[in-house]
Amino acid sequence: MSECPSKTPPLTDGGIQHRETSKTNIGAADGHLSTPRPLDRSVFNRLVDEHDIQGRTEAFGQSGIEWQRVVSVDTLDRTARVYDLDVRHNDNFVADGVFVHNSNTVSVVIERLLKNGHPCLVVDLEGEYYGLKEDYEVLHAGADDECDIVVSPEHAEKLATLALEQNVPIILDLSGYLEEDAAKELLLKTTQQLFAKEKKLRKPFLMVLEECHEFMPEGGGLDETGRMLIKVGKRGRKHGLGIVGISQRPADVKKDFITQCDWLVWHRLTWDNDTTVVSRILGSGYANAVEDLGDGEAFMMTDWDERIRRVQFHRKDTFDAGATPGLDDVERPELKSVSGNLVTELEEISEEQARRESQLADLQQELDKKRQQISQLEHELEEARDLSQMADRFSQALLG
Repeated sequence: MSECPSKTPPLTDGGIQHRETSKTNIGAADGHLSTPRPLDRSVFNRLVDEHDIQGRTEAFGQSGIEWQRVVSVDTLDRTARVYDLDVRHNDNFVADGVFVHNSNTVSVVIERLLKNGHPCLVVDLEGEYYGLKEDYEVLHAGADDECDIVVSPEHAEKLATLALEQNVPIILDLSGYLEEDAAKELLLKTTQQLFAKEKKLRKPFLMVLEECHEFMPEGGGLDETGRMLIKVGKRGRKHGLGIVGISQRPADVKKDFITQCDWLVWHRLTWDNDTTVVSRILGSGYANAVEDLGDGEAFMMTDWDERIRRVQFHRKDTFDAGATPGLDDVERPELKSVSGNLVTELEEISEEQARRESQLADLQQELDKKRQQISQLEHELEEARDLSQMADRFSQALLG
């Protein structure tokens, strides 16, 4: 850390705390102290007592947070505004209808949700969100052995029940489905179940959709899955169901979806078609500036403030399974497991589905045999008819 906030209290705008910062070296926690000294828990608590500070600041000094000594301090040669993404009183960051294009950003949001006990469902097209299991118990459902459970559209109702009624965070991993139609049907059925259940439960719940342009393209028509996702964007919030759409190609995303979003987060974009979208929504000045954003920087619009903020997102804390592979070996962390009971419940659905499919296969095989027998009988009957006709002609010839 290289700056400390000025003595002006932070301003809070609906969850975004922003502070004007100056070129002050950090030496002590209080500007009244002229002699720099290390800040430890005892010094912090003494200052809290002297100034009769209460609330979250007082609790911070009594928490189990580990205090570390600062090993170096740098001084900035400029004044900058620093943002803390936060929701007043709750240390929470809950989004209802967000459009972003960077998976790290949404991972930060998800980590904050899970940290505070709020489940969500992540639709993962690239198999890169399982890293959340490094710190959190998340059900990883998909099509291959890397998942906790292999699922199909028949599991949709149970997945929605686990998410909404049992507060189980879920990664719906579509990366392993070889047939696109199979993946879309699973997503459609799951979304329909979430929407239907939320009409009765009416509890805040967030659905995260990676590569949303794949399902809601601007240039093409919408299939049933795309129409259902648009429906969630337009009407889900009335029941508590929010949706986050993520894409690196905003120009390819259905504008009917973007216009329904309460929050818009734009990271660095360079393609003309994408910056044109930024120009249309934020203005031409931002279309140029968005090309120069640094790593993790973004322009953010919210529904509570007309101003456009330039914010900085930190790196996610959990394993980055979506990072570009390098030459160095990457050690995969130990992942947390979900309750065996949850997997068992889903496996029972799989087993029942397998039994039904086996029965259908047996019935189909039996039907094929019957059809072959019928075909054989028809062939023999036709031959008998031919013989009968030959006999008639022969007898007529003898009589004639």
